Amino acid sequence: MKFTNLIFVTTVAVLLAAVGFVGCEKESPLSVDGAVGPIDARILAKVSANGDDIQTVDLIAAKSIDVGDVSFDDVDLDNDGTADALEVCYTTTGGWVLVETQLWVGPSLSDMPDTRKGDPKPRRFPYHSRRISDSKLCVTIPFEAIGYQCGDASTWYVAAHAVVRKQEGKRKYRTLSAWSGDTRFREKRGHWATYTTIVIDCDRPASVTHRAFAFSVDNAFCFSDYGFAPEGWTNFIADQGTYTHFLYADATQCDGSNGTEVGKVTLVYDGSTATVTFETIAPYVLTKTAVYAGSTDLPLNGVGDPTVDPNEFPYIHGLSSVTTDTYVITDVSAPFFFVANASVEGF
Repeated sequence: MKFTNLIFVTTVAVLLAAVGFVGCEKESPLSVDGAVGPIDARILAKVSANGDDIQTVDLIAAKSIDVGDVSFDDVDLDNDGTADALEVCYTTTGGWVLVETQLWVGPSLSDMPDTRKGDPKPRRFPYHSRRISDSKLCVTIPFEAIGYQCGDASTWYVAAHAVVRKQEGKRKYRTLSAWSGDTRFREKRGHWATYTTIVIDCDRPASVTHRAFAFSVDNAFCFSDYGFAPEGWTNFIADQGTYTHFLYADATQCDGSNGTEVGKVTLVYDGSTATVTFETIAPYVLTKTAVYAGSTDLPLNGVGDPTVDPNEFPYIHGLSSVTTDTYVITDVSAPFFFVANASVEGF
């Protein structure tokens, strides 16, 4: 593994605010607020040694293409037994490579560089790199640099953007914009860009939100059957009855064994009303749920196209770390299709 560039200053006080990048294949220039400088390899060695309890979220390009993931870990730079920095790592898969990255972390979205309409402006994010051709890049941000003080477990917002590229021919490349997370900055209009929320605590790993979908053993169809990323399912409901679904988070390739079982979703249908109940298993909690029940295989967005974006589902609940959630959906005619999504924390 080679180290890329890092802002380096000689005073200890300013060094605590420096940011480190690690590349897997080639050295790549790093710019932090316009400055470029050599790396302090001693800091990165300490960070790299702490690889436990890393949490990940998908890195999605063009709204639905899974090109990798972004991981979050809180690390101990000074080896005193207490976490004092946040490490964010971009990792691409499936032949995709990173071309550039932009990262912002803050306690409120109102602090993020954005347009007047609320769309993010990644070119103005404080931590950014360019001219990369790697499958992995890590950023280490001391808590002091983002204003976090130990003793308060608090929610922080992360906007992690990347430009990714994949070779699709001898001289043909496909280049796309990608974002981590599953919550859009603007739910109904504007750019589809998304963000992630994490909980930072000095004494435990950062907690991130994972996306989970309901899965029926007998009547589930993977999103990839419809041209979307293989991360969830639509489920067929034939008639009246009680249907119990597994709730899987991060089930890549629509394989529950690749992900984590975080609970269950029960649907009770009496011929006209569908009652949907989410239940998590410890230590997982719900921060948001979304449900679709209708005649088309997938929900339709505002222009009538199929979608698997939970923000475009007809029924959505914003929650605050609960273990159960229930929907009562009326005027449902069988047969119908059912999609249930949950944003889950507690990993």
